[in-house]
Amino acid sequence: MNEKKRSDHFVILFFSILTLIFNVYLICLKCIPKVPDKILLSLTLIITLMFVILIPIKVVNIDKKTKKYVKDLLDIAHWGYLIVIPLSLLLARSVPLIILMICVSWFALIGRAIYDECPLTSIAEKSTMLDTDERLVNLFFVICTIIGSVRLLIN
Repeated sequence: MNEKKRSDHFVILFFSILTLIFNVYLICLKCIPKVPDKILLSLTLIITLMFVILIPIKVVNIDKKTKKYVKDLLDIAHWGYLIVIPLSLLLARSVPLIILMICVSWFALIGRAIYDECPLTSIAEKSTMLDTDERLVNLFFVICTIIGSVRLLIN
């Protein structure tokens, strides 16, 4: 793996660790409602934990069989974010969860602008994604960010 790709992986890993820490903090707060917020936070925690565990495994040279499983799990986690982000932005009752999802959505937009593709797909080196127009996916994240921002203004 070349140095640029390795450093890109560590940027994603760093963001995943920050998300994980904020996630754990929010789950521990008593003021966060259990339904649906803590359920959504738990899903986000599982997805983020997958990235935090699997990205270092992928960076280290591993055998081909293990590498295939790591890529598959990273792809599953990637799809998990695509489902959890809009669900959280639409169903969340607490402002901190909305802020977390806006940050994740912004990171997706910024990552897509920097890498000219989804940074999570780039890490997984595969995607079971349908053949979609990049502009449509970017529009999805822009709409998610706008919905989250409107929800913040309303709250």
